[in-house]
Amino acid sequence: MTRSHPFGELLFDPEIEKTARKLNTENRWRKAESSYTMADDNQDVVKVGNDGANFVVPRITLRDYALPTLEGLTAHMLRPPPINANNFELKPALIQHVKNHVQFSCLGHEDPNEQLVNFMEIAATLKVNGVPADSIHRLLFPFSLSGRAKEWWNAQIPANVTTWEQVVQKFLARYFPASKSTKLKNDIVCFQQDEDEMVGEAWERFQGLLRKCPNHSFPRPYLVQTFHNGLTPSAHTILDVSAGGAFDKKETR
Repeated sequence: MTRSHPFGELLFDPEIEKTARKLNTENRWRKAESSYTMADDNQDVVKVGNDGANFVVPRITLRDYALPTLEGLTAHMLRPPPINANNFELKPALIQHVKNHVQFSCLGHEDPNEQLVNFMEIAATLKVNGVPADSIHRLLFPFSLSGRAKEWWNAQIPANVTTWEQVVQKFLARYFPASKSTKLKNDIVCFQQDEDEMVGEAWERFQGLLRKCPNHSFPRPYLVQTFHNGLTPSAHTILDVSAGGAFDKKETR
């Protein structure tokens, strides 16, 4: 009669030493996971690695995930352009001047084209050897924005705004859309002099419409004719006398 082994049938393991090491490692893991304790809510967890060395696993709570981080705050921030001149910096006085005189906040009465012209006029006063004007414009431009306009700027994708030309295109696409351009072009075409308005005043107002829509693309002769057609009969007479004959028959230059 064959006697059975109390642990069942024993199988031959040709790599018994390797298996023993594996079982010992698993046993250490089980003991470590069941034995580590936390003295308080802020204590880190200590675990044992495969090599027997201890390592610390920082304890992270749900509250930790909800807290803002520096990485999260700067993830979508537009990086300033690289500048090789180590001694270059924007002076606080210049930054404050921009903030005081060319601020754009996305308010209804603000003109984005005028804002850009005024900004570039100020930025052009700063010239530094080895620093391209493009970099100066891009570095200084964010200080000219506030309110909703600054929120729009902070939401831009850095990879899409790497040149000053791209900044201008993005800015005008947002605050000077085609619908607004079309309306201003219509205001130019339909210009009419007011009854109590002098010819000089009417001309200044007409020029103001052109400045508000610099992309109107109308040729100069057409603009002169449009202005002339919009004048009152008495103003026509004044222009004809001043021109020494019919104004609309004069040669264009």
